[in-house]
This record gives sequence, structure tokens and C-alpha cells, in this order.
Amino acid sequence: MFKLGIDVGGTNTKFIHFQESTSDYSGTHKSVIQTPQNIVSEKASYLNYDEIFKIINTKIDEIGLKNISHITISGQMHSSMLLDNSKIIDGPYSWQSEKNPKTINQISSNKNVLDLKRGYPIFNISNSEGTYATLLTKIFGDLTGNYGVIHKSEASATGFFDYVKNDWEHSVVSELFPKITLPSIVSGVKFYRINKTGGKVSVPFGDFQMSMSDNIDTENTLSLNIATGGQIAIIKNKKYPIFQVRPSINDGEYYDCITQLPAGRLIDLYLKSTNNSSLNLINIRFNESIYKKASMCPDLFSKNEMIMYLQDLANEFQSKAGHFLLSSLLKKYIYLVSLYKKEYNFNKIIMSGSILKNYNIFIDGFRHFFSDIEIIFNENDVLKSHFLLLKNNN
Repeated sequence: MFKLGIDVGGTNTKFIHFQESTSDYSGTHKSVIQTPQNIVSEKASYLNYDEIFKIINTKIDEIGLKNISHITISGQMHSSMLLDNSKIIDGPYSWQSEKNPKTINQISSNKNVLDLKRGYPIFNISNSEGTYATLLTKIFGDLTGNYGVIHKSEASATGFFDYVKNDWEHSVVSELFPKITLPSIVSGVKFYRINKTGGKVSVPFGDFQMSMSDNIDTENTLSLNIATGGQIAIIKNKKYPIFQVRPSINDGEYYDCITQLPAGRLIDLYLKSTNNSSLNLINIRFNESIYKKASMCPDLFSKNEMIMYLQDLANEFQSKAGHFLLSSLLKKYIYLVSLYKKEYNFNKIIMSGSILKNYNIFIDGFRHFFSDIEIIFNENDVLKSHFLLLKNNN
């Protein structure tokens, strides 16, 4: 029998599978397939659910559903849809859509809202009837027939989750969405039976938490992940967080973290908009003079905001725009990690992600500014977390 891990990312969908007797990560089989592009309609960006589920089914068919004992799922937390039974009646929206941006004004004065930022799925929900779901809970439901559960690590990114109570912020839900049914929030590692087989599939985990789970080993470790998106996290041991609080996939453990940082998505847009190849940027090294001249990268959300920022860089720095782009991103991360350093006592930074792996300027820069801290690059990605979860659950 085999075990299968699935991670649906904004750029790629990754798979790992191995026989139940496999004891070491090196004995696994990994594959990567480009995630289907979003569908843009009426200025909203929709995830292409049918095509995403199709490539997942293709991988399952390759192994054989009857040959799979366990499946774990992680990926796109920032999506939302409404279901009528199993049928999609609204969405799924990309995290970069803001169908109802005025929603934030309706609830910004609500003191019970603990964590609300742009990009949260709360901005895309219409006040109509239906069962709330995400891309992951829909995949899980189509495999198990159960559309009524969501993992707290995924629920925490919706915009109406109360981490103190580990439950939905019901005052917000009842005020804004009185006709919408919300799934039950579960913690820990929970497996449900797959339709028509004896295999099991886990309630999906949030992508941010899965990316971090192999990076934070103690309270003295800070994790920095820069891939398609960027995240910084440390185990929360203070009464008040610096930025936001998210539950890890471990019961009772929480991160003080910042997510939605500009990263690979911005670099990809730059490469598409110029004649530069990725190799030109890969060869760029840390340059203290350019770093000092570069402005810190602002918080960027929509594609239009990113394009305008890149155009400003191109106009000001022309042929050196790429170097200034990487330096502005580095300056952003250095600034944020410095804020953590003032509040938390950590002696190690574990760095991960495809951007960090491909662009040396980031590790060079961190070693320059944090010479007193041990800096490690973790080549294992989210699939290592899937392997460990699958290996330890029977």
C-alpha cells in the first residue's frame, strides 16, 4: 500500500508518495505539476477548481485508489466558495480577489475581530445562502463526501476565526452572513474514509503552517519562507503578538507571524515584463551600496499594484531595476526580522523556499546583517511535512 501527500500551490501542485514500509524521506517519489491558471471574470480571479481536481485525480489514478491507504492535503488557504450540497454556486475566489472590499469597513469597529487583513476570503462572500468552503475543503469533500469540516490551520486565514476560542467569530458571521452555514473546526490530524475504498484522507492543513512545520523546532528559532509568497514565523510565547497569530498544525501551539509578503509572485511578474532571464537575477549578489539606495518594498496585494511598482523601478533604475527589486525585497525582510529580534530571543533562523534557494542575495544579505545568528537553509519543502505526517499515522 502507498501513502500520498498533495500540496496545491499558487504556482505548482506537488505530490509525494511512498510505500508504507518506507522509513526515510530519500525513499519517496516526488512530482510537480503546474497549477492551472486562474480564471479572470468581471474583474474577479477564480481558482480553476475543475482542472485542479482533475490533476489530483490523475495522480491518484496513476497509483490506483485501491492501493492508497492514506492521503494528506495542504495548499491554497486563501480561497472561498459557497456550496449547495456539493455543487459550487459562488467562487472559488483567488486570495487576490476583493469582490466586496467595503466589508472591512462594516466590521473594522468590531472589537472581537482579532485578525483582519487584505486578501482574506471574507471579502468575497456574498450575503446569500450556502455552505462555506475553501478549495481544500471542497477537494476533501469530493473525496470523502464530507463538506462539513475544516482544519483550524486553514480556518485561521479566512478573516473570521477567533484563535482564543478556536472557533469562528460568530458575531461577525451572524451580522454579515446570517444565511451561510459554516463547517465545524477541527484540530490535530484527523482522517476520514475515502469514498468507496478503505483508504483515508486527512482534513486539509493550511499551506502556511505546513511550510513552517519543518522549520520551527524550538522557541529559539525563527522561520523565514520565501517562495511564491513569503512568510515569517516564530512560536508565540508573548501575550501580545507583533503581527498576527495563527495556529500551527500542532495542538496548543501558535505562531506569531506575518504572511502575504511580496516574494516570488513579484519576481515572476518582473521577469515576464522584461527581456531579463531568471539567470540574470540569480547571478545578482548582495551589494551594500545598492541596498542602501533601495527603498523598502511596500506591502503589495493586487496584480495592478505590483505592476505599477515594477514600472516605477524600471523608470528610475532602468537596467539595474532587477537588482533594486531584489534589494528592496531583502530590505523588507531584514526590517521585519529586526522587529522580531527586538521582542523574541532567537539564536537561529531557518530559511526555506524556492526564491531563497535560487537567489543568493537573500542569504548573503541575512548573513551580513545577522552575523551573530546561526542561519540555516532548509532544502526540504512542504512535502517533507507531508512525509512526516503520513509516516506517523496509520
